[in-house]
Amino acid sequence: MNCGSDPVHRALHAAGVCLCALSTNKPPMQQLSVEEAGQMAGLFGFTLHQLSNGRWVARDEARGLQTPDGAGISTAHATDDLGNLVVRARCADSLAGPMTIAEATEQLARLGFELRGGHHRTFGQEWWATSQAREVSTGTWLNLKRVLSAARAIVVADGLVERRQERMVDLTLQLQPLDLDPRPRLRPIASAREEAAARPAAGAAEQLSLGLDVADALPAPWRPRHRKR
Repeated sequence: MNCGSDPVHRALHAAGVCLCALSTNKPPMQQLSVEEAGQMAGLFGFTLHQLSNGRWVARDEARGLQTPDGAGISTAHATDDLGNLVVRARCADSLAGPMTIAEATEQLARLGFELRGGHHRTFGQEWWATSQAREVSTGTWLNLKRVLSAARAIVVADGLVERRQERMVDLTLQLQPLDLDPRPRLRPIASAREEAAARPAAGAAEQLSLGLDVADALPAPWRPRHRKR
């Protein structure tokens, strides 16, 4: 724990309500009033809320966090145990990270996902994201950064599949060149019959023309010359 340079952690450490309270060599915890506990939790974005049974929970509305959460809030803290509530809120703050609902919604929209949330009776607030275009869901997670990580993983996986498919298409095209010649069209029956009927006449004309050409090419007939007496 960096309690030397982080002012929030230093203030929590002085009261014994930082994450060091989870370790073996934990600092002594002070007895906190409601006002003091509220000030401590406010250093990292949480506010205290009293339930109908008189116990307390800590909430961060911007990030959609509440601690303790789920299980019917049976583990909410009594007024004389607010120090442990601050510790639990700090732990939830560390696990969830600084991402807010608005930030997660914006970043998921860029990936083509829509943020959704619900409340599980055992685990409490859960988040997930869906993409109608990809027909996929990230599955449920307990904080927003996990949802965003899952959505990014889906996009990366889809990109790998698309590139693999494009590569397979390229290889297939290389192995099987395209036949760009148009297919011969079938001639109409009437045209075929007319061509067959006209073929003899065309053949005779061709022979006649050939005979004339050959005759023109032959030399003039030879005749013996008569000597003069």
